[in-house]
Amino acid sequence: MAAGSSPDFDLIVLGAGTGGYTAAFRAAQLGMSVALIDQGKIGGTCLHVGCIPTKALLESAEFLARLKKAKDFGIVLEGQPGFDYEAIAKRRDQVVKRMWTGLKSLIDKNKVTWIAGRARFEGPTTIRIALVAEDGTAAGERIITAKDVIIATGSRVKDLPGIVPDGRRIITSDDVTTKADLPKSIAIVGGGAVGSEFASLFHDLGVAVTLLEYLPGIIPLEDKDASAALERSFTRRGIKVMTKARFDAASVKVGDDGVT
Repeated sequence: MAAGSSPDFDLIVLGAGTGGYTAAFRAAQLGMSVALIDQGKIGGTCLHVGCIPTKALLESAEFLARLKKAKDFGIVLEGQPGFDYEAIAKRRDQVVKRMWTGLKSLIDKNKVTWIAGRARFEGPTTIRIALVAEDGTAAGERIITAKDVIIATGSRVKDLPGIVPDGRRIITSDDVTTKADLPKSIAIVGGGAVGSEFASLFHDLGVAVTLLEYLPGIIPLEDKDASAALERSFTRRGIKVMTKARFDAASVKVGDDGVT
């Protein structure tokens, strides 16, 4: 920014996930001129491929599990409760779309400038943006300046060296929260909060689940008592839990009939 020139904005926020849009909206409410930049949709990982779609799936799975125990509560249902996973996935997507639509309206309400694109620093307060059109194609570049910049670029799915997700046999959490495919059996690598949620979800939907965790207990960031209690619960429900589980990525074989 040239000496004596005024910046385009008081604040630029890079990343429109939960942390980013919250900061942008609050700054605008306090009277600042704000630009919010993201190459994806506002809402970020949490809304589109993380917390929200996962919780929508879990709600359907838990409801099904409770229906199967209806008799224990004195409720008589005709036949065995079933499910339509495509319909479950459709409801998941509707929940996300409804929340995304509401969130988009807050951009204009809070008078925040939305810029779709991938940003990089050209200097401490100068940002060059590779603009992205609504269809995902390149739409030129734009350079903007600000007094201050907040970096809220969030996270992305982590790959394991030597194991390449293909979206079909080897999938990531993003695939689970955006697709409508249900496997017959699945091995989940990682017994943290996300892996444990998916283990519970798939099991309640009739999938044979094996949960693999490298450390001595699942949800290893939580208290040992909580870890032990959850593992006992999973085992009673029929989820196979393997802790201290190490494997050589080179030994993973992917074929038409599954993964070994």
